[in-house]
Formats: sequence, structure tokens, C-alpha cells
Amino acid sequence: DPLISQLVNTIMRDGKKARAQRIVNDSLKYLAEKSSSDPYTVLSEVIETASPLLKLTSNKKGSKVVHIPTPLRERQRRRRAIVWIIEAAAKRNDKTFAERFAAEVYDVSQGTSTVLQKKMQLHKQALANRANAQVSYNTQ
Repeated sequence: DPLISQLVNTIMRDGKKARAQRIVNDSLKYLAEKSSSDPYTVLSEVIETASPLLKLTSNKKGSKVVHIPTPLRERQRRRRAIVWIIEAAAKRNDKTFAERFAAEVYDVSQGTSTVLQKKMQLHKQALANRANAQVSYNTQ
């Protein structure tokens, strides 16, 4: 599955893929205990919920730095969401990383995570800077 493989590869450190796979499996088990539904569907919904639509790229116009909202492709969107969830999980104080990750995924599914606030803040900034977006008008 592309979602799980991207999750494993993002969690992986120093080429230790088996360790990252074990972390993902353990966190899915914790998630199944916590949410009493299929952990894979919960995980995929959470990543879809947390993934941003846009990114802000900085560009210089004269002496000013201008932020330009740029759309993200599907894989980029998923990666941003996964990285944000991993960062938020690292700040928790549960025992193992698998438990922290599962708890963070559960919080996102409940709507109480800082990851969702981060996404909303990014979208607000993109909305404020939408005048800088280069739109191509096709006149035919």
C-alpha cells in the first residue's frame, strides 16, 4: 500500500526499515484498541484530514519578500501530514514512540490535535496571500 510504505519510509531513521515497520504495526495495534474500528481506515482518514492543500513559497519582488501559495501534489500533501503528526507525537510523553504516534493519530481523528491547528494556520496564510498567486488565464 502506498500510504503505509510512505509512512514507514518517513518514520525510518538511519536506514532501519524493519524497526520503522515494527513501530507502524505497533501503533496500528494501539490505535485498534483505542478507537475500536479498523485502524487502517482511521489512519488513512486522519492523514487525509491533516494534509494541507497548499504550501507557501517565498519569492523576492524588489526588496520585499512575497509568499506565494502553491498547490501540493497528493504525495507531497501526505508527506506534510505525516511529518506534522510525527513531530506532534514526538512532543508527547507516553512510553514508546508507537504509543505516542497512535495517540496523536487518535487525537487528530477526534479533532483535538495541534496538527489541525497547524493546517488551518497554513491555509489562513495562503488565503491572506492569495493575491500573490500566479494564475494563468487561458483565453480562447
